[in-house]
Amino acid sequence: MKKPFSLLLVLALCLSLFPAAFAEEPVGALAPDVQEEGGEDTSSGADAPPSPQGEGETAEPDALPPAEDEADALPPAADEIQDTVASGECGDSMIWTLNSEGVLTIAGSGDMWNWDTDYAPWYDHREEIKSIRIMSGVTNIGNFAFDGCTSLTSVTIPEGVTGIGNLAFYGCTSLTSVMIPEDVASIGSRAFYGCSAMTSISIPASAVTIGSEIFWACGNLKNVYYGGTKAAWYLCFPYERSGFTVHCTDGDLEPASDNQCGENLLWTVDDAGNMTIAGSGRMWNYGLNNNAFYTVKTLRILSGVTSIGNHAFRDCSSLTSVQISESVTTIGDSAFLGCSSLTSLTIPTSVINVEKYAFAWSVLEELRFEGAAPSLGENCFSDVTATAYYPANDPTWTEDVRQNYGGTITWVAYESESAYTPGDINGAGALDNADVTQLIFCIKYGSADATGASLDVNGDGELDNRDVTRLIRCIHYGGVDIF
Repeated sequence: MKKPFSLLLVLALCLSLFPAAFAEEPVGALAPDVQEEGGEDTSSGADAPPSPQGEGETAEPDALPPAEDEADALPPAADEIQDTVASGECGDSMIWTLNSEGVLTIAGSGDMWNWDTDYAPWYDHREEIKSIRIMSGVTNIGNFAFDGCTSLTSVTIPEGVTGIGNLAFYGCTSLTSVMIPEDVASIGSRAFYGCSAMTSISIPASAVTIGSEIFWACGNLKNVYYGGTKAAWYLCFPYERSGFTVHCTDGDLEPASDNQCGENLLWTVDDAGNMTIAGSGRMWNYGLNNNAFYTVKTLRILSGVTSIGNHAFRDCSSLTSVQISESVTTIGDSAFLGCSSLTSLTIPTSVINVEKYAFAWSVLEELRFEGAAPSLGENCFSDVTATAYYPANDPTWTEDVRQNYGGTITWVAYESESAYTPGDINGAGALDNADVTQLIFCIKYGSADATGASLDVNGDGELDNRDVTRLIRCIHYGGVDIF
């Protein structure tokens, strides 16, 4: 049924473009040299039909040649139809045409198809496409719709479009600016990936969902004009912001600094690869191509940080030790995926969400949950074989929670009374000089031989010489001021 529908839609489009061509000719409008077959010249004489003008009016000649500019006065859309290079269907109720001027027109109603596993029907002509006109009635731009249209310089998106698909304009290297209309509510991941000539884009406040890496490899992007507030931008775009300014209704968000990893978070790393993240609020989410932290060997997330971003430490193959503060509530999607040197981890009581694939394809052997059962995402332990310890007396750790999540997890309950004592670094049950020596070693080399609860002697969320001083005082005075 698609082909008859397509033909009818094309015919309807043509009729709408040539209304005058199908109008009924008035009687007597034949040119003087037109004769009926086998008849006499009817352009003059007594039998000629009366002039349509009233009496006293001067009749205009019937066959004046068209003015020079009128001869070329066909509307642009008509030229496109007459000059069609290729056409076809691109939705259940949608057609496309490409003319010789490189204008791709998409008309119809409803959603454009997605092309996740194959190419859009105009893909073979992608280098010929210079501009795109999406007509009113189209409600969604499909995934990979204009992938690789390297000659595309302009696109018209009408009101009524509510979504722009994943990688919709991927690799459109000549596209310099885009105006997204008010009705758009979602912009897919990598929608403008590789638009290297793009310098500005306008995004409405209606866009409440913006995917990751939409501006990846957009090296010339300098200005994003957003129709909402800075707070609204944080919610719809919780990703790294580098190289471009976001202009919001209540002020500007300047490009991120080199060591910024959240709106109020900074990271530092020393020559030995020991990283510290400090500040307040959540980390940004990162894309699959994040490589800022690949060389990190140890990680300390200090008090005040509330989340670990998506893909933040993905494939950090040298990472051996992670200390997470009690302020963290979320470990993001794929945050530690593929960390091939991380064998153990303690998850503090504050964590309530462990997102999908958080530790997938890592070499974790031991996990310790210190509090209530968090929400554990799909495949968060994919391909991991580990022992996970959880508090025995906590009713939230039900059998339904204690699943494999894509890996092979052995769940073991422990008695909460056996929790570490602050300062008991070696776990011997007493505070002595051996604990001081080990604490100093941990501070200097980032050792993971003790848990955060025992290392952070003064409980401020940081591991430093103040913990050593407090531990020495506690040993000297009998541990009174630790508790």
